[in-house]
Amino acid sequence: MNKFYKVIWSNILQNWVVVSELSTSTKKKVSASLWVGFSFCSCFASAADITCSYSDCYADGDITVSTSLNLNDRQHTNSVLTIGNTSESEVNVVYGGELTTSLINVGKGGEGTLNIINGGGVNISDYNYAYPLSVGNGYKGTINVNGNGSFLNYNPSREINIGNSSPGYLNISDGGKFTASQSVAYVGGRGGGQGEVNVSGPNSVLDANRLYIGVWGNGKLEVTDSGVVNTSDDFSMGYNNSGETIVSGAGSQLNITNSLNIVTTSNVNARGTLIINNGGKVTANAITLGSTDNFNNPTTGIAEVLIGGEDNNIIQEAGILDAGKITFRGKNTSLTLNHASDNLNLSSDINTEVSYSHYGSINAVHGLTTLSGNNSGYTGALNISSPARINVTEQNNLGNATIANDGTLSITSQGNWTFSNTMTGLGFLDVNTGNNTFSFQNATNTAGFRGTLMLSDTSFDLSGDNTAALTSSLLRAGSGSMVTVGAGTQNIDGLGFNGGTVDFGKIAPGKKQSNNMVHVSSLDLQGGGAVQVDASGDVIADTVSRDVNTSLSLLEQDDENAAIQLVSVSGNGRVVGSAGGLQLQDQSGQRITDSIQHAVIQNGQKVAEGTYDYRLTSGTNNDGLYIGYGLTQLNLLTSGTDALELDANGKTGNAADMSARITGTGDLAFNSQKGETVSLSNQNNDYTGVTDIRGGNVLMNSNSALGQTTEIRLAADTQLDMNGHSQTAGKLNGTAGSVLNINGGNLTLTEGGVSAGILSGNGALNVSGGVLDITGASSTFTASTTIAKDAVVRMNDVSGLGTGNISNAGTLSLTHASGSLGNNH
Repeated sequence: MNKFYKVIWSNILQNWVVVSELSTSTKKKVSASLWVGFSFCSCFASAADITCSYSDCYADGDITVSTSLNLNDRQHTNSVLTIGNTSESEVNVVYGGELTTSLINVGKGGEGTLNIINGGGVNISDYNYAYPLSVGNGYKGTINVNGNGSFLNYNPSREINIGNSSPGYLNISDGGKFTASQSVAYVGGRGGGQGEVNVSGPNSVLDANRLYIGVWGNGKLEVTDSGVVNTSDDFSMGYNNSGETIVSGAGSQLNITNSLNIVTTSNVNARGTLIINNGGKVTANAITLGSTDNFNNPTTGIAEVLIGGEDNNIIQEAGILDAGKITFRGKNTSLTLNHASDNLNLSSDINTEVSYSHYGSINAVHGLTTLSGNNSGYTGALNISSPARINVTEQNNLGNATIANDGTLSITSQGNWTFSNTMTGLGFLDVNTGNNTFSFQNATNTAGFRGTLMLSDTSFDLSGDNTAALTSSLLRAGSGSMVTVGAGTQNIDGLGFNGGTVDFGKIAPGKKQSNNMVHVSSLDLQGGGAVQVDASGDVIADTVSRDVNTSLSLLEQDDENAAIQLVSVSGNGRVVGSAGGLQLQDQSGQRITDSIQHAVIQNGQKVAEGTYDYRLTSGTNNDGLYIGYGLTQLNLLTSGTDALELDANGKTGNAADMSARITGTGDLAFNSQKGETVSLSNQNNDYTGVTDIRGGNVLMNSNSALGQTTEIRLAADTQLDMNGHSQTAGKLNGTAGSVLNINGGNLTLTEGGVSAGILSGNGALNVSGGVLDITGASSTFTASTTIAKDAVVRMNDVSGLGTGNISNAGTLSLTHASGSLGNNH
């Protein structure tokens, strides 16, 4: 019997057929030696050679399989197929074609590619070969499983090597499936080759028993665009080399039944990196970063998990990490949070291996992350960079971490909280205990913290260890907070108000200082809030004079009669704001008041009505916080040329600042000499008239300092400096030669207007309605500009909006202008 056959071209069938070697063809010729018994039909196209000797088959050239081809013959139940044996080869299994063999070796003596596409399938049957699937064995090897219905079924329990001794690639895409449910797959395999697996597209699936990424060679797994990888056992990265896994995109999943292990040996070259972003999800029973050697020494290889962007400068949306437990075991182990999300919840229980208590770090670089697991066993570092925010709700969420806080650590609880962690940094400790107490366990742990303690809905005793803990820190009393000042002088670095209450206790009759004082290096009185004192008897009335000296300028009448000092400031300290937004109360929360009204006469006409009462002030020398009696409110009554005018009159500091609330329907004018400045510092201003800057400069020392003004007018040689604050106004009317300096602030114009002067500074300009005509050049203007849907901005100079970013949902037009816009838009 003839046991050798050849492949010839059939004119009738118009394909390649297997025939006896005695047959001939007058057209296309190709030969293949095949072992008798092969189930072989019209499976090959293009010039190609497959040589089979017993169970060994070699493919060189381009071959297409479109029907069933079983290389496991009837006498030998196993076969070996090498793709790229001596030269480059590509085998395509397509359109329902199905190739069966017991071992596939892709890329040996030449580059090899196995394409399983358009519904093709490959079966690797179970046989006792050591490595039944190797991709990259001397030359580059690639397997592509692409398209719905395309599959590679791997039945042996022996290992798979992707990138055995040379580069090897496995790409599963667009609904392709790779199933190896009994085996372990090495990506970056035994021979030190580079391996890479990509799973992308809906319904694309890789099922394996175990996966090792970066074994003896570098390995990479990338799961994107709703691809799915499942392991029924463990998943490991970084054995003797580098292993990287990226799970990115909504619907993309890495599902690990048991443990995820990152860096599993003491090899110094071992490195494992897991990146999860843009909605990708990783699920595991437990994650271990690092391991130990035979002598119980921790690994030094880098083991890291990154949620969000890999590069600190590239922020991406968060992914989801669903792991019951995360354990740090090695020296260079980290969990990095670098994402753009504001609601990432990390519920894993995080702990440090007991023997290596100072190893491991959680690095928050960007985004808001809630740590909600029981992390009482974590003793590593928690590093929070600006602008990242970490939120915790239970004390065990922080464990015993050493905290370096240059961002924000937010504590939101419904019970008393004693802070016991060591903390350094310049960031914010933001505390809300649901009207319960907050305290520091001791002062030593926060000796290196030079940031800000921000309290809201929290009670805090400023005394003892709590005071000592804030020696280098600022205390800010936020909304709903109650700070009770202890007896004597409490020395902290700074004090500020943002809607909270500070109780200074009893005021001794006739004394110029409270019994319970605070001494600071910096005092922020720009915000609102309340100051409480024990005002039993007539102690306030007996100590604070209510005489009003109306011969002083209005700008000086808000600070007179400052009599009782509550907060003192170091000689070289700094006071910002004038306390106009603070209310003086007794200890029951009732306002302490005894007000009178005086008409404000200008050029023989009543232009405003002034209210005088007990109030808080920074004093005539701007050197602390005082109880005084002075101007608390101005009600504007007139408009146009008859409007109330404020004039610095050569004065500076508090003598040129108006901290009283300005209200009413009239206009407010400023008419200082050129270069002189009047400042406004009450955030409760709500006047609705025109702000008319006729001469000199105006400085905003609070948000909404210009109230609800309908128009900002700037005459030539005048300037409005927003000084980092926010303001909404109707329209802008800036004359040529004027300057509007946003200076880090945020200005919203609801009705547009005209800017013929100079726009300068950084920050934000928002045109939410109307038409804004910009007729001048503003090359130093770097603020971002937002043009709302119904708003129009018209310019006649390409540098009218400077060089800042422009976000345009409305209309931006250029008329009679030449050149290029220097803005990003």
